[in-house]
Amino acid sequence: MKWLFVVLLALAPQDPTVLRVAWGTVRTVDPALAIAPQDVRVVEALFGEAALTGAVVEGAVVTFKIPDLKWSDGRPVAASDYRFAWLRCLSPSTGSPWAFRFRHIKNARAWHEAEDLQGRLLLYENEGPAGREEIARAVAQIGTKRHLAAVRAAAAIEKNAEQQGALVAATVVMKDRPDLDVSSVGISAVDAKTLRVTLEAARPGFPALAALTPFLPVPEHVVTARRDQWTHPDNLVTCGSYGVERWTRDGLVLAKSGKGGGPDRVALATADRVGDAWPLYERGSVDWIDRSLVPPEKIESLAAAGEIRSAPGAGIYFLRLNPATKAGLRRAVALAVDRAALLKKAGPGSAETRSLAGGAEGPARDLAAAMTSLSAEFPDLKIPRLRLLTWKDPAAEELTRAVRDQLEETLALSIRIDLREGPAYQAALAAAEYDLALAAFAPEEGDPQGILDLFEEGRKLGEKPLVETALAVPLLREGEWFVAKPRVQAKPGMPLSNVRLTK
Repeated sequence: MKWLFVVLLALAPQDPTVLRVAWGTVRTVDPALAIAPQDVRVVEALFGEAALTGAVVEGAVVTFKIPDLKWSDGRPVAASDYRFAWLRCLSPSTGSPWAFRFRHIKNARAWHEAEDLQGRLLLYENEGPAGREEIARAVAQIGTKRHLAAVRAAAAIEKNAEQQGALVAATVVMKDRPDLDVSSVGISAVDAKTLRVTLEAARPGFPALAALTPFLPVPEHVVTARRDQWTHPDNLVTCGSYGVERWTRDGLVLAKSGKGGGPDRVALATADRVGDAWPLYERGSVDWIDRSLVPPEKIESLAAAGEIRSAPGAGIYFLRLNPATKAGLRRAVALAVDRAALLKKAGPGSAETRSLAGGAEGPARDLAAAMTSLSAEFPDLKIPRLRLLTWKDPAAEELTRAVRDQLEETLALSIRIDLREGPAYQAALAAAEYDLALAAFAPEEGDPQGILDLFEEGRKLGEKPLVETALAVPLLREGEWFVAKPRVQAKPGMPLSNVRLTK
């Protein structure tokens, strides 16, 4: 525990201008890669002042005026920094989990898919049979003349005659398809202070979406020079309310960079396990702890002490059921879910929901109807063992176990939980390697139907058929919450610059 004393005690724990937190280890401060809550909080502190908040909307064209800010090395923040950051987020080589957020921009998805296809073709030898089939389908659907050389090279090494034939056949139509390069994407830096975005179609809510973390700028001059090392503490250039004062394996310290509000310093402890982080909060070594680091049995007493700060969240948990799963089984699962019982496993601020996006509602719980549906589909009740896919996260794992226990008890199903790291979970979801899968989605500002994009032709189908056929079973709307000492005046979603400390 020596490192904790180095970081936390060095900043004078009793200093009323210092906020000490245990949010989990910060892995990245790159806006394109930040997905963990602690990473997002820090990114917003370092770059959040540059969030785009005002725009002129003219049909499918949205024009932003760039905030009058400077990078910490003295250069002005320019429209070209935003364009560079957005295209970087879109590029498959960056590996951003947020590329889909840019799908409303003209040609953004098409360019991303074309770039991704080119990369996969170059690594064709390393793909297994399923991957090669997937590449061949993509070539037939979106391949253009820019892919011709790579497709021919892939066909030359392909030993499966049918697969080889599919690749060769695709080259016939590829030659006539127009190429998309980066200039085709509807993002333009008109001048240093003007960013113009052309969308696929008019979308009035886009300015609100563009205020989110993945749309924050990065310093083009630093990223192009330092590449993957641009976020190293010695290279990092920021434009937010805070800058990095110290970042070592022992922890991270942010220092206020402007005259705005917020604590003078924020000291982040390197603690990722409940057993490491919770004792720090109990003995007063940290003032604020992330909900993932709070023992569940402590929640009730913390609420009674007024140390839980909660608010209703926009995110939704739901079950995805594989379309190949028999319809009677899907319906039985939808009818058997006890949302009230699941709510007891969820955090403060959560609420039951039978709707994905506030429109059509799924059925209420009805065990008799569930058993009728199940027995009609499986008269002998010989139901194969099911795989329930989920990802490694304390809240998700707890909810997954609760769902499994419910379905095994009420429907006599046999369910195996398939627990995976985030990227592996996403890959299994995309490949439909599941019978049931826990999923989560945070609706976008200005696009409450965005959850439908998770499903093939989801927009075309609409919410009602997805819910009625039990391809999606809404469970809970997740609450936002954290635990903090009374001296911390903060609410969920509040930026650090608005946080106040009392003695």
